[in-house]
Amino acid sequence: MISIKEEAGIFYVTRVGEITLQDIKSYIDQFDKSFKHYKRLFLIEDANQAIPKYKAEGLEEIHEEIKTRIGKYDIVKVAVIVNNPINTALSMLYANLSETIKNYHYKTFSTLEAAERWIKE
Repeated sequence: MISIKEEAGIFYVTRVGEITLQDIKSYIDQFDKSFKHYKRLFLIEDANQAIPKYKAEGLEEIHEEIKTRIGKYDIVKVAVIVNNPINTALSMLYANLSETIKNYHYKTFSTLEAAERWIKE
């Protein structure tokens, strides 16, 4: 399950349990729905309790979905919080892919405090 709450201009995203590629795509759909009124988008994603049910190969598909959705934003900053080897590896692999998107900044963290500091820079 993926849930989203907004607080002081930052969207806090929580991933819990088994997360499929379709779950991620549904979340990305929020860029067109829930986030459409924003020019600057700041997301902190807590993936500590997530169990990814997709392989690293799915990251390219996720990347393409995100690229098609974020062109209208001046900037998108995504801080992902992870605490286990699988989520860390997937996040770091995605960070490499995301470097090709000009207005998209993605970084992996181990604590909420560090993620919030970076988001607010």
